[in-house]
Amino acid sequence: MNRTLPEKIVCTVKHNKNPVESIFLNAIFETDFKNNYISIFGPSDKYGKAELDRQAILHNAAVSWELGLQDFGPIEKCFTGKVFVHLMDEKELKAALDAYELFKSVVDYPSGYKQKIENSIEILKGVDKDSLEIDAYVVPNTVELIIT
Repeated sequence: MNRTLPEKIVCTVKHNKNPVESIFLNAIFETDFKNNYISIFGPSDKYGKAELDRQAILHNAAVSWELGLQDFGPIEKCFTGKVFVHLMDEKELKAALDAYELFKSVVDYPSGYKQKIENSIEILKGVDKDSLEIDAYVVPNTVELIIT
């Protein structure tokens, strides 16, 4: 298995084969040292598409590294080649809001992040999460992508 980080992960979120907008996803990059790296990405656009590129993966890893140096190894050296992707549920989104409130003074969050998370929570209240589907692929297709 290739242990090189992908250039990007592309996901499409659907409900009854129709795209779903404003959904966040979570990518977990498995490592062989202590903790895995996690990247929240999205929200999905009007086509249901959300992308996570290499630059964002490295940025998110750098933030995690800075906040918990002893808990992480360098992502480019410790990545096992497996990426797990799943839709974030209400509990995870609320935890993301809590983290935002805790770290907003030291972490550079994207513009409108809090409102987008709150919007996603509202959308999920009206949809059975188990009825949502993810189509996903990685570029290049050299890592193991597991939808959970």
